[in-house]
Amino acid sequence: MTIKGIIKDGLIHPLEKTELKNNQEVLIYLPNDESDMIHQELYHQASKGKSFDFLNDPEEDIYSEHDLKVKYNN
Repeated sequence: MTIKGIIKDGLIHPLEKTELKNNQEVLIYLPNDESDMIHQELYHQASKGKSFDFLNDPEEDIYSEHDLKVKYNN
């Protein structure tokens, strides 16, 4: 999950409603420049939108391990 926030008086305030619990640890990403901010915003909008929902359809999963030419072990 990615949420936008603002820093005010040294505290980070979310700009949207969250389901976070009290004392829940979070990771905070601070963009280096406007370019980073644009990429983060694009990622955020894509994750909230439904443009990629079709990828959850089992019919879209057209490849299997049998289609691999080389299988690497982790």
